[in-house]
Amino acid sequence: MEGQAVETGTRSGESDRQFRLKTALVENSVASTTALVSFLAALYRYSPDTLAHVQRVAAASLCIGGWMSLSQEALRHLERAALAHDLGRLVAPDQPGEAKPQGPRREDEYRGRQAALARDVLAVAPALRRAADIVGAQYERIDGTGWPSGLQGEEIPVGARIVGVADAYDALTSLCVELGLSADTIAVELVRHAGTRFDARVVAACLRWMDGSVTGVPSTDHGERLM
Repeated sequence: MEGQAVETGTRSGESDRQFRLKTALVENSVASTTALVSFLAALYRYSPDTLAHVQRVAAASLCIGGWMSLSQEALRHLERAALAHDLGRLVAPDQPGEAKPQGPRREDEYRGRQAALARDVLAVAPALRRAADIVGAQYERIDGTGWPSGLQGEEIPVGARIVGVADAYDALTSLCVELGLSADTIAVELVRHAGTRFDARVVAACLRWMDGSVTGVPSTDHGERLM
């Protein structure tokens, strides 16, 4: 229940950064979407590009979820998860000079481990526990070859399936702008991975939203729109 006491556990086995983020969530009483937005704005104050990215992913996730007729409650948890989906990069940041994983599959494996750490951090706040499950599963693949648990199909929370597509959509949009590629490239890439990396139903909803079948961003419990 939102607003109830939170148990932080112990520092055993945790990095200092992970412990500090858990403590900050508790001390800031993050029990609503509005509180989460404020919390993340403070965390990303020196990284406005990251803050803008998570806001765009949240907006896209809400649109896709709205087209899929998710309930208001599901949309609320989906929005929180999308806003927090990159938290793992703060829990376990890439180190300067560190060898980067080679190839997209190795990259996803690495990000999956970061997502699992973010899930553990978010779960200390009762209001974020469902969002935490979504964040932790965002790098699972619909065919069961993802991370960190190898979930497949309906085993993957629908919110995680949506965030995965929304995150890819935003990355592809930025790439198309940078390289001067047609927006059709986004649809082609999403469809190419439908049924393997992505849930084909989520991809279909995203394509319909891209075609203009859905406009605006559904409002959630805080009565505001992100974009």
